[in-house]
Amino acid sequence: MVLQVVARDPKQAEQASKGMFYYLGRLTARGPTARIEGLMKAEATRLQPKQAQAELQRCGSELSARTKEYQAVGQRLAAAARPPAAAPAKK
Repeated sequence: MVLQVVARDPKQAEQASKGMFYYLGRLTARGPTARIEGLMKAEATRLQPKQAQAELQRCGSELSARTKEYQAVGQRLAAAARPPAAAPAKK
């Protein structure tokens, strides 16, 4: 929810959208999301600006950590896929 608000800022829209898709994936993994609209409406009425800022920091930290983990996996896979270095030619 907080990322939807952040996505309204054109400078942050792309990053916020990526975060929204990450969290939507987490919600979808838990089962059907048919009730999500009602849950979000109820939460929106309770969420205070101070809480929203704290959630944004928490979510941002989690997204940064997961991004670093995925980048590390990608680097290891790329390194493993490289062909072995050629042996020096004999004279």
